[in-house]
Amino acid sequence: MLGMKLIAQHFPVIPVNIDITDITLLSIEEYEAAETNIPSVDGWWWLRSPNCLGLYAACVRPGGGVNDNGHIITGYIGVRPAIRINSKSVNLQIGDKVRLEGFTWTYVSEGILLCDSIIIKMPFRKDWKAEDANHYEASDVKAYLDKRLVICQRAKVCKVPRDRDNITI
Repeated sequence: MLGMKLIAQHFPVIPVNIDITDITLLSIEEYEAAETNIPSVDGWWWLRSPNCLGLYAACVRPGGGVNDNGHIITGYIGVRPAIRINSKSVNLQIGDKVRLEGFTWTYVSEGILLCDSIIIKMPFRKDWKAEDANHYEASDVKAYLDKRLVICQRAKVCKVPRDRDNITI
């Protein structure tokens, strides 16, 4: 769906210009700071924080809550990306939702939009023998998200009016 333009035919949406600076995963600290603003999803999903054990990375349990003991990095669990934005580039309030590339994203904390759904299930890193195997900068998840950054930066973004949170495009 990446690269697809958003078309609103039956309801109002508000086009917004958002300065996207990065696409990443939340850290444990970012998750905990925004936890009450994060919509829950059904399934485990990766965080970018490593675990002290080399074969594990932190993740979030179904329904919420950090599992800082982590999940084995070769396991297939969810990728729920976060987009960092220049918060001065747009007037968003915590809890506001936008549509980008066919997904709904929630503004969960200053400068961070979090995808409301898991977009893919994949291992954090397939090469479990590497010394930095559980570090986000060397992960397969980061490589996957980096490929989407340029596309997301060019995409049309539409703000969903607050009274229309459950709209499907």
